Amino acid sequence: CVPVPEGVEPQHAAFATVGAIAMQGVRRGEAQLGDLACVIGLGLVGQLVVRLLVASGIRVVGVDTVPQRCRLAEAAGAIACVGPDAEGTAYLEQVIGAATGGIGADQVYLAAGGDTNGPVELAARLARDRARVVDIGKTKLDLPWNAYYEKELDVRFSRSYGPGRYDDRYELDGVDYPAGYVRWTERRNLQCFVDLLSCGSVEVASLVSGVRPLADAPEVYGALRDGS
Repeated sequence: CVPVPEGVEPQHAAFATVGAIAMQGVRRGEAQLGDLACVIGLGLVGQLVVRLLVASGIRVVGVDTVPQRCRLAEAAGAIACVGPDAEGTAYLEQVIGAATGGIGADQVYLAAGGDTNGPVELAARLARDRARVVDIGKTKLDLPWNAYYEKELDVRFSRSYGPGRYDDRYELDGVDYPAGYVRWTERRNLQCFVDLLSCGSVEVASLVSGVRPLADAPEVYGALRDGS
């Protein structure tokens, strides 16, 4: 846990855990100033990945099947977001090509779910040679060998919200990792995210669709489960 900075609304601080998950994914991509990144899957985690990349000075494009999510990511600073159909993909290739001089995306962040292999295939198509493909969500990863081999793509996994997760000595006993060896731990990612909220570098108000009393939790989770 971390303290919430003064001035950060509780409903915005509630994004800290999922925000730290997105942040760990961005760190695994090792984006550098001037890079172009593609985020495939613009649900909650994908939206936060977009915001963190934009805050880092990275140009961002996105892909999602839901047009409303695409517009939300563009409002957050993405330069173009499209659906994964043939027309959308062709347009996105043009945008990426124009922005990078034909090189391709420096990183592709997989924040999509489901059992389709589309995201991982699309990642190979949009990525430049030796780009990094970071799996943040839980999507199917049946890698098309030729596409990934020919570009020598670097496939990475992002494990939850940072080093320390699943380590009982860290999480339960409070044995921290020295910053000189592990700069961004689970707790430091949480702290960094709420600090970004505090200084206005990351905006989450547009992601709040509603506020419900705690007593309504069973009903709300039931509706989410049923897709309503």
